[in-house]
Amino acid sequence: MPHVEIGDVVRDNYGRSGIVVREEPPPDQSWVDAQSDSRVNSVDRACRWLGILPFDGGLLIAPEPLVERVRRADADDIRTVAAEANSHGIKLLVEALPNAVLELLRDRS
Repeated sequence: MPHVEIGDVVRDNYGRSGIVVREEPPPDQSWVDAQSDSRVNSVDRACRWLGILPFDGGLLIAPEPLVERVRRADADDIRTVAAEANSHGIKLLVEALPNAVLELLRDRS
């Protein structure tokens, strides 16, 4: 399985797609226990947890072993995420991919 990087498009264990914007601390056990996918309970809690901005808005976290890397995010992916993100999501996107966001802004003017 290819290593997932910040700025990659991924699909999580629930089939949601988005862009990885940061690493996250492992969630509380109560959060893990509440997940409908029992595989979440079986991952090593010391694995990487990823913060993902989905294409349809919001922010989700997922353990790297249950994430499938699709490709590197392109300009269309970034635009799609930005269009659905709230102000916090935009901030995360700019922090994760500052050069790509600047390039998009230059293209708009």
